[in-house]
Amino acid sequence: MHRRRLSVPAPFRRVLIGMTLGAALCVPAAPARADGLPAETRYYQIPAGSLEAAVNWLGREAGVMISFGSHIAAGRQTAGLDGRYSLLDALKQLLVGSGIEVAGDARDGFVLRPDGRSADGNPDSLPAVVVIADRLRDEIRLPVVVISDRRPPLAPGRALLSADDIRNTPAANGDLSELLATHPAVRQNSSAGGSLTRGSLAPEDLSFHGASPYQNLFQIDGMDGSNNINPANKNSNLQVRNIPSNSQAYFLDTRLLGEVRVFDSNIPVEYGRFNGGVVDARLKRASGQDSVDVGYRMSGSNLSEQRVSDGNQSNYDLGMSGYTPDWRKRFYSLNVDRKLDDRFGVVLGLSRRESDIRRASSVSLDKSVVAGTSTEQDRVDNLLGKLSWWIDSDTVTDLTLKYSARREQRANSLFVDSRWDNEHDAAGVAWNLDQRLNGAKFNFQLGWDRFDDSRTSNSDDLVTHYFASTRTQFTTGGLGKEQKTRDSWALKARLDLDPLLTGPVAHTLSVGVDSQWVEVDYQRFNDTSSYRLTHQANGSEKITSLTRYHAGQVGVSYNSRALWLADEMRWGRVSLTPGLRFDRDSYLGNSNLSPRTRLDWDLFGSRQSVVTFGMARYYGDNVLDLALRERVSKLTESVLNSAGLPVASPGSGEISRYRDLDTPYNDERSLALTQQFAGLEGVLSYVHREGRDQINKRALRDSKNVLLGYEYVNDGESRTDSFGLSLANQRPWRALGADWQMRLALSYERFRSNNSLVDGYDDTGVDNGQIYYNGRLIDAADRPTANFNQPSRVTLDLNAGWNGIGLRWNNRFNWLSKRDDVFYVGVNKADQLDMYQEGTLPSYWTWDARLVWQPTFWRQLELTVDILNVLNRQPVLVSTSPLIKRNNDQYGNGREIWLQANYRF
Repeated sequence: MHRRRLSVPAPFRRVLIGMTLGAALCVPAAPARADGLPAETRYYQIPAGSLEAAVNWLGREAGVMISFGSHIAAGRQTAGLDGRYSLLDALKQLLVGSGIEVAGDARDGFVLRPDGRSADGNPDSLPAVVVIADRLRDEIRLPVVVISDRRPPLAPGRALLSADDIRNTPAANGDLSELLATHPAVRQNSSAGGSLTRGSLAPEDLSFHGASPYQNLFQIDGMDGSNNINPANKNSNLQVRNIPSNSQAYFLDTRLLGEVRVFDSNIPVEYGRFNGGVVDARLKRASGQDSVDVGYRMSGSNLSEQRVSDGNQSNYDLGMSGYTPDWRKRFYSLNVDRKLDDRFGVVLGLSRRESDIRRASSVSLDKSVVAGTSTEQDRVDNLLGKLSWWIDSDTVTDLTLKYSARREQRANSLFVDSRWDNEHDAAGVAWNLDQRLNGAKFNFQLGWDRFDDSRTSNSDDLVTHYFASTRTQFTTGGLGKEQKTRDSWALKARLDLDPLLTGPVAHTLSVGVDSQWVEVDYQRFNDTSSYRLTHQANGSEKITSLTRYHAGQVGVSYNSRALWLADEMRWGRVSLTPGLRFDRDSYLGNSNLSPRTRLDWDLFGSRQSVVTFGMARYYGDNVLDLALRERVSKLTESVLNSAGLPVASPGSGEISRYRDLDTPYNDERSLALTQQFAGLEGVLSYVHREGRDQINKRALRDSKNVLLGYEYVNDGESRTDSFGLSLANQRPWRALGADWQMRLALSYERFRSNNSLVDGYDDTGVDNGQIYYNGRLIDAADRPTANFNQPSRVTLDLNAGWNGIGLRWNNRFNWLSKRDDVFYVGVNKADQLDMYQEGTLPSYWTWDARLVWQPTFWRQLELTVDILNVLNRQPVLVSTSPLIKRNNDQYGNGREIWLQANYRF
């Protein structure tokens, strides 16, 4: 069947035409040449007001671009200046009274830090800021002055992980899930980090404050990168209509990223279509200094220790499905930072992560099956690129290219002579424009993305062979190729006005739009079938239970549009930011209004003690597979029954009712205290979340109890209470000849839900009545959960750097409290209510370490050793059900060593 193509909506056609004409007419201005920070003086007249606006004004007047995060100058004021100054002196004058001062010179610029006289403790300020000006040595550099954080400050509900943070974190696969695993608001599935599947490259799911792990918002440079086709399906085995997926559309290699922004509470109104958290991966921007970095990283099962229970040992040794006893991983990376012209620069990141895994397989020989093994590969490729153009001091534009692909080769001893590949591809392009206007900042983004989930078999017919003479049976073949594809266009725009005074109150207004046009398709590329073939003793054959799966394509399209508005109002020591977001989509036809409010109160006017209170509502995203299921089922035809007779009614498909669904949402209340004292900064926080209208399904049956399909309903609910304490030193401690950075995070979470976070919208076990828990009658909504449930956790990051010898030693200590494990044990015969029993898993702690050496005599070379779980502690992660006699416990992975080398040209 001819494949339908996504048509470009009319608004995008106009935008693309405008972009094309604009590119043809625009000619870059002559480059500004700078030898470090210009020493010559010139006349500046900059009015009093917002420090951020004044610094931007200074950049325009000086002919350089001053780039910094908005949180650096947020809320700070300046008295302005009027007179002749050098650029350095002008910046010093603007900073007078702002709480920031110039502390001293650096080789390529100078250092800013909080003014000690003002006892600055603003949680949004910097403990140390570096201003770097590109010098013109033997060549022209991009005309940029960069203001960047050396270490992001602590702030309630948000975290910024810089490229240095990523480099300092001991890691294995180097994906986003691994990077965020110890975030105080994050919980993972109980089996995460287990010893049975260490060879896999699949990223783990993340739950923020007890919300669905399939309702997070993943972004790349502010453009959506969440996969909402069927993210709960993790089944990688060979089944009809089964295509495994993941909530992350792009399987990113964190080594290629510039920073990762994480929001878990008090999330601004510009973000929508999520229930949990927001993870925005930011690509690097060209620095103007040419460099090429090549990296190689490796580990293997010979460098990793596993503990396997008796009940799993046989399957583990054989490499059965769900087990990876023998594996070898090899990772390759290339990072290029290149100046193309005086105002053009490009950053390109390439990586390939490979894992070769031994798995059990089998082949047919005459009328029998011969067991064997095969080596299958799990591979993830990344290509990330950003082309940046500094048009002038007011305008920067970026063109971003994104590509990620995972290919998992699979075999299974239950399927003879069978091979299949599970693949996930994602590709996209995005255009970004940052424009400084008179009295405002404007941002515009336009993007296209395509996500594909597919399964490709080496055969079109799945045949179960039965030999009457020997009473043996085995299955051969496959089910052809099936694929689900999501195409989307996205348009975002926002306008941030400069502060406006109305009496004693300063208003900073922001307004934005967020639109998506989405099309999702399912396609079966060729006719396939499944049947039972009986080989009679007389040599004849008989076909029974024949089902045909016809080639075809079905799909659905919809649009989603949002408008949001926020006003940050500052009055003395109080800042109040009310916001409102309106979403409308044509998938369910729902209109949703999301109010969000944040209050910050500087208790003593010193900015050292700030209380933050917030209230918010977060509406989730659509699950697109619900609309495909009924359409896909109509491509199935039952031909022969189990007796080999023609089926009278081939079937009209499986019912999938979802149109009456409301959009799931989370309501949030939060309270936090940010405090600076004795060279430390800390955040004490509390977050309460209530999940409502979560999606589950109910079976639909006829009068004879025959399954007709499923109806999706909004009967899931959850409650979460999260407490957190984070501490960090504001400036490095000096001891033993090293600079030491410390960050401590303690978290406690109490989570209750009446549905399974693992099954998500496919959970059929939701009960809004009562159940028995440890023999006691309770409401189903009060049942403790086993997965994504870790009550207490403590994480200590302690990093040391001996700069004189080029050595870094990074440590991460984790302590996890004991927790409940919950088992279904049957139905009470007296009242037919479900019964559950509690188990307890003990507490444990682990230590991960990373050693990095950059030889002083060979600075281009960097050698890294990661030792995960240094003390080789292997606790029980998943315990055995009391209904099972043998020990099927699953243990955490033991000590594991990774070796890495990087060379910079």
